[in-house]
This record gives sequence, C-alpha cells and structure tokens, in this order.
Amino acid sequence: MTSQCNPTILPGSTIGMLGGGQLGRMSLLAGRHLGFSFKVWQPSESCPAGMIAESTIKEDFESIRGSDLFANDIAVATLEFENIPVKVLKKLQNKIPVYPKPEILNICQNRKREKTFLNKYNFPCVKFKVVNSKSSLEKAIFEVGIPSVLKTADFGYDGKGQIKITENTNFASIWEKFDSPEGVLEAWVDYQSECSVIIARNHYGQIKTYPVI
Repeated sequence: MTSQCNPTILPGSTIGMLGGGQLGRMSLLAGRHLGFSFKVWQPSESCPAGMIAESTIKEDFESIRGSDLFANDIAVATLEFENIPVKVLKKLQNKIPVYPKPEILNICQNRKREKTFLNKYNFPCVKFKVVNSKSSLEKAIFEVGIPSVLKTADFGYDGKGQIKITENTNFASIWEKFDSPEGVLEAWVDYQSECSVIIARNHYGQIKTYPVI
C-alpha cells in the first residue's frame, strides 16, 4: 500500500536521495539549513553526497535489499540525476512517496520521448529526426539541414554522446563513430547564451518560479 496520501514533509524528517553526485551534495547542504536529514543510495564506494549524508546505502539500484534499506525510516524519496532505473522508482512508490514520479523520469531519460512530449504539448522545440541506421541518418541530415547535432537517445549528458555535423564532416563515417543504436538529430541552435529557470510544484498544485540564471 502506497504512503503517498500525506504529502507534508516536516523539518526533522529524513529525505532519501537516489544518486550521490555533486548536485546531491549541494541539495543536502541546503536541506540541512531547513532542518532535514538525508539518506543517500549510491552503488559506488564513495560519492560527494554520501560523504556528508547521515546514512548511505551502497547497493546496486536493482538490489531488493538496497530498496528495503533505503525506504526504511525516510519520509520521501527524490533523485539526484536522471539515469535511475524507472522500475526502481515504481517499486519504491509502493512504500514511500517518490518525487518526481516514475512517469516523469521515463520521459526525461530519453530524448525521443522528451521531444515527442514537448511537441505534443506545443512547447518550442528545434527541428529533429529520430535515427537508428546509417541510411536514416543520411535522410535526416537532408531534412534537418546543416549544421546539426547527433545525440544519443539514452544516457547522454554534458556533451557526451554527441557529434556536431558541419559542411566539413566526413558523412560516410558518422554512424560508425556513433556508439548508440538510436539517436536524435537536432537542428543546430545559433545561441548567444543559455538560461535556466527552476520551477517547483508541490502536492497541492502550488507553483513557485525561481529567478532566471
């Protein structure tokens, strides 16, 4: 039986975090000032967030034992990064509240699903094509144009899993260099700067927008 009926997480509660990277560490430091404790679940032996958490679970994310240990004595679970198996969150949902929900994570983990979602709800999005072979990539380059950028559908981040395509690119070898069964070819954006806006929504639907960074 899920425990998501009570969304109020009061100071003094312990927040569970899947993943223990540097973003998690910063979240922990900020959360401490609000009176919260933290439990981190991270398979590696050492991690930035785990070093300062009140407790850590060093088990594989697929581990049943890890799931049981993690869910014990925490008020809510959240994520430090997006490459957490969705099925792990679905199992945790039966024990504790989990935010963001597994359905949201599933969209964010894959560029094909992400861009399809954005298009469906009329969010501005660059022209793109999904590719899964050399021939589909060649067709996509013709339709999307040059310059463009080829990105892995899964697990790419911070420029990893990306190939910029220009007039000087050796088109015959692009797919051979691309280490992924499926990708997304995007039109190149000639940008001057990048802005970030954090928007938070609570269980009651109340929304808070933070300053543009």
